[in-house]
Amino acid sequence: MERKFSKDCTLAIKGIAIILLLWHHLFWKNYTMVQSFSIGEVNLLAFSAQASNLCVSLFFLLSAYGLTVTYKKWNAQKKSDFSFIADRYISLLAGFVLICVFGYVSGAFLDRNLIDIYGGTAKSFFLVPIDMLGLARLFDVETFNPTWWYMSLAAILIFVFPVAYKYIKKYGIAAVLSLSFLLLIPQGAGMVQYFAVASVGIYLANINGFVRLADMKLLKTKWLNKIIKFALISFSFAVLIILRMSVLEDFDQAVDGLIAVLISWFALEFLLLIKPLKIILVFLGKHSANVFMTHTLFYSYYFKDFYYSFKNPFLVFAVLLLTSLLFSVALEFLKQMCRYNKLIFVIREKIQLRFNRVPGT
Repeated sequence: MERKFSKDCTLAIKGIAIILLLWHHLFWKNYTMVQSFSIGEVNLLAFSAQASNLCVSLFFLLSAYGLTVTYKKWNAQKKSDFSFIADRYISLLAGFVLICVFGYVSGAFLDRNLIDIYGGTAKSFFLVPIDMLGLARLFDVETFNPTWWYMSLAAILIFVFPVAYKYIKKYGIAAVLSLSFLLLIPQGAGMVQYFAVASVGIYLANINGFVRLADMKLLKTKWLNKIIKFALISFSFAVLIILRMSVLEDFDQAVDGLIAVLISWFALEFLLLIKPLKIILVFLGKHSANVFMTHTLFYSYYFKDFYYSFKNPFLVFAVLLLTSLLFSVALEFLKQMCRYNKLIFVIREKIQLRFNRVPGT
């Protein structure tokens, strides 16, 4: 039986991505608020935090990969594209809407109220639902939490996915290369660069690419093969990071997609073979969406002085990760107790029944 890039593999790598995300957000601009470490004139904390921004491409690559796996099953059952888009969009919003409600309620008590963010005009009445639908960045309007910009990116991918999938399935690597021109657009232009990264994820899912990389035999001897792969991935990673942080600084997604592939390959090839580490990473991955959408509220708006008071960057990181995870576990427990997940499941089922009826029934 052909080996697959399983859901646990995806979750584990999302666990890596959320670690990178927290490190990036905590210390990219605020590295002077904690103890730092340098080699010569290079501040390693600031450098590593800036480089960790590649986590967005890693999340997006995995999202595109996962959507491809789901869509192939959808097609096999002859379900409509519209029902796929609706199902995935509802799944995307299901947890996010609750986090929005938490943000709005908690913000009222922690000096981040709706009027300060959205304003007190008639226009503001429409900004809250736009934000809760994850579309604030798409429409370039105010958002309660700047980190929520990613929701627009994820939503757009869902909306265009059936067309993108069919294009890449038909033309293969040629389609991926044809979309690479998006990488030439400077990062300040918006979100379009990330769709070149998504095309790589769709292509790899179609060819079971990550597993093929892990199964690739450069040498016949198993341990020598592992050593060569370790050296190849490590060297490639180092070169790409240096390019990303220097000559390609304004076009970082030009290499982020490749780095995301290397991280995923390295994880499948080496890290996920360590069972205790895999268990931890899978756990982080399961809570990555909640942590992604809430951690900024905690460390940047509500309790900034508390987190940075620990001074040691590893301790600051650990406290934010732990508190964000505790919130996520509590949220998932409440959803389970209130049968919220069951409600979302019923809604998704009704949509499938409505838009996938057999003609004549």
